[in-house]
Amino acid sequence: MRNQKKLIKYHSIAVEEKILNYVEKAFHILDECNIKYSDRIVSITINNRLRSSWGLCRKKNINNEKVFVIELNQYLLEGSDNAVMNTLLHELLHTCYNSFNHGKTWLRYAVKINAKYGYNIKRTENCEANEVEPQKLFKYFVKCKKCGNLIGKTRLCKVITNPEQYRCAKCKGSLMVVGKTDTKIDIKNYHKRRLE
Repeated sequence: MRNQKKLIKYHSIAVEEKILNYVEKAFHILDECNIKYSDRIVSITINNRLRSSWGLCRKKNINNEKVFVIELNQYLLEGSDNAVMNTLLHELLHTCYNSFNHGKTWLRYAVKINAKYGYNIKRTENCEANEVEPQKLFKYFVKCKKCGNLIGKTRLCKVITNPEQYRCAKCKGSLMVVGKTDTKIDIKNYHKRRLE
């Protein structure tokens, strides 16, 4: 039998027990900054399948009513408290009026919280900033031969199968496929070995 998530009601929101303190703190911050978030948030939970994002805010249609569901990446909890708060606040700001994208309203709210509380809410974040090992998130890696930039991928894609056709976004250096231990591997033979 799979582990059941223990959900606790926080106001009218179902919140996973592990993150209850973060949720309480985040709502307190939004209230202190006079940022009006939606009263239609139905749950805030941990998603163990998220790999390409730290969190997400979804609009769902339940009983002909639009509601918000927020999910956080399970590996985010292994990072710092600030990383969890940055991501949670980021997703909560998407529930504010006219803020479902990363437009001017969302950015104004993020800047306001950052200035008042010293957080670093941004549109995107990487593993190093959230203090999480990228090996836990990604299955495949390519590394720049020039600057050493490590790029993780969750799926087998063209940059993994044909790294010679791509360049590093930082320095335009050539790329090579590496394993999780940062050793060079031959991706074509790598898959044959995994299937045997």
